[in-house]
Amino acid sequence: VAWLPAGACAAFPRGALLTGSRDASMRVWPLGSDAFAEGAAAREAAVVLRGHSQQVAGIAACAAGRVASASLDSTARVWELSACADATACASAEPKVLSAHAKPVLCVCFLQTSGELLTGSGDATVMRWDVAVPGAAAVRHTYKGHSDSVRGLCELPALGGFASASHDATVAVWALGGDLLRTLAGHAALVYSIAPLPGGLLASGSEDDTMRIWSLESGECAQELGHPGCVWHVAALEDGDVVSCCADGIARVWTVKEERAAPEAERKALDDRVQRRRKEIADAKAGGGGGGGGTATTRARLQKPQLSIVERKVQKKRMQDAWDAIG
Repeated sequence: VAWLPAGACAAFPRGALLTGSRDASMRVWPLGSDAFAEGAAAREAAVVLRGHSQQVAGIAACAAGRVASASLDSTARVWELSACADATACASAEPKVLSAHAKPVLCVCFLQTSGELLTGSGDATVMRWDVAVPGAAAVRHTYKGHSDSVRGLCELPALGGFASASHDATVAVWALGGDLLRTLAGHAALVYSIAPLPGGLLASGSEDDTMRIWSLESGECAQELGHPGCVWHVAALEDGDVVSCCADGIARVWTVKEERAAPEAERKALDDRVQRRRKEIADAKAGGGGGGGGTATTRARLQKPQLSIVERKVQKKRMQDAWDAIG
């Protein structure tokens, strides 16, 4: 999912939610309408953007009114919605097709500082595109350094560059000009998602059942946070908290604010789940069943559970800083 900011498109004055699907389409759900109602009202409110021939694997939007999609059909597409006066115009808009990758495109990311678009692919490369030029989009640079699929991207404005997450179990930090500034290595499995944090930090989520917090300055891992399953996605909140979405069906919100830390009993409950998960993996390996998992212990504390809009638990958790984590 992604958000189209309010004011970016006249057809959606209050902004919109974007979703991509296995049905090869992207849908734009206007906020402040019946888009989130049950049944037919929701389906009729959404604008459907079509063009891909296979699953949409990633989406992004920017304040300029552009929305982008990545697909397993090895292309990305960019729709210019800023000039669309209504939903009908949006639905009939013709996208720019970005077709330079040799394998499926798995993620897209707009650079808010320049308006350019990054695409990450199964061909192990990242491409930077100028999508604002009239006519076909132009590739400005191709970044090579990963040895496997690029699964996640995020801009790093303070560094004047970006980061990429890969199935090769690393995170790469790049200058826009093409230099590989740093490789963050330590995960034991595929890295699915990354997010920049305040203070020169970066969060990464992996199939090894951990979220790691990295120092972009030193390249060192400041903390490992264990989960009872694969960490599919991480995201930064405006207040500095971090959200991790785990395969156990729970989204956890992590914070450095001591006053928001949860009771010891809730911390222990999560620790117990992490340890059981690790034991299951170890037992499976000992029995020849394979499997993978994280190696990190969880030292942070949980706040009281709340319900999210999808009626799953969202648990508040304290993310210790590097000093506490190693002390």
